[in-house]
Amino acid sequence: MKPLILVVEDNLDLLYNLNLLLESNNYKPLNTEIYDKIITVGYDDAVATARKLARLEGIFVGISAGACAWAAIYEASKDFEKGENLVALLPDGEEKYLSTDLFQI
Repeated sequence: MKPLILVVEDNLDLLYNLNLLLESNNYKPLNTEIYDKIITVGYDDAVATARKLARLEGIFVGISAGACAWAAIYEASKDFEKGENLVALLPDGEEKYLSTDLFQI
């Protein structure tokens, strides 16, 4: 069983930057043998989940982590077999977002 699920934010700026990476000389093709699937998370869902984590759990994260948490919640809502686990690693913090509309009231 492949243990990884890739989470991708559905964001035009990020997709543009991804295209720049793919066109660069440093690009190495993604090893498709190491993950099960890719989940695309909408920007609004990622932001809403980041805000929800801050408000309900006191966990201040950025948009990428919001996308990761959204995908984890989505996967957790499916039927799990006994003994299965789900681990979500939240890949960024709130520092660069504190002055943005992500955490504005």
